[in-house]
Amino acid sequence: MNPRILVVDDEPNIIRSLALTLGGEGFDVVGKGSGEEALVWLEREEPDAIFLDINLPGMDGLDVLRRVREHRPELPVVMISGHATVERAVEATRLGALDFVEKPFSRDRILVLARNAAEVSRLRRENDTLRASGQPAIVGDSPPMVRLRETLAQ
Repeated sequence: MNPRILVVDDEPNIIRSLALTLGGEGFDVVGKGSGEEALVWLEREEPDAIFLDINLPGMDGLDVLRRVREHRPELPVVMISGHATVERAVEATRLGALDFVEKPFSRDRILVLARNAAEVSRLRRENDTLRASGQPAIVGDSPPMVRLRETLAQ
């Protein structure tokens, strides 16, 4: 299954550009034109990452990021902007954004960010699955492994 990226931007050309760039590298891209649309979509869907414009009409990107952090704290979010201030970039990072990238984008930078974000998501899901399985972190039934687990339990 291809990693899925949600792109939230009020500029259709940005969504198209990211869809072409990421789609050509095996990502499934879903575009939304507002923060409100994105939040409704996120209620029923699970992307691997979000590329979120910081300057959106209505609910701005920082407000969307806050809401995402409340309901999906593990979801990697990359903030994007054409003209954000340093203060807003710092605020986005403080709120838990994985990274911040300015328009116009470098194709290579976008691909690296998408791959990193998708990998973070994959590792978090794998970690959650392992924790839920009840499997001990140390696997093996040999006498040294049993003694190690007993020692650790003490």
